[in-house]
Amino acid sequence: MDDKERRAEGIAPGDGARFREQQSVMDVFDVLIHNEDRNTGNVLYTRDPVMTHLSDHTRAFRARTERPAKLRGRSLFVDPELRRRLLRLDEETLDELVGDVLVSVQIRAILERRDELMRDVLDPR
Repeated sequence: MDDKERRAEGIAPGDGARFREQQSVMDVFDVLIHNEDRNTGNVLYTRDPVMTHLSDHTRAFRARTERPAKLRGRSLFVDPELRRRLLRLDEETLDELVGDVLVSVQIRAILERRDELMRDVLDPR
């Protein structure tokens, strides 16, 4: 079901802490890939257990270095392990992983958004 349906049916997100963690990861992912189109129709959930699934990334992976408009000015939580892993990412690794579908300017933009996010996380405004 999508988020709109989940809310309309009054289905609780299950374990609140786990749900919040999934929402945080979604926000971080959307910053990294610069997803401009996150909405209730492209956040999907399984029912038992309630698990978040993201769809429709057709407006993502732009070469912009700022956050998507919906996530600007918001401090985001980044789990310490995810933070460590993100800080280890470099252009060479990303090129190996996604170089067949992204060009170098897109890869560099991911890293610039990651760096901005890490500055925010390490030194919250």
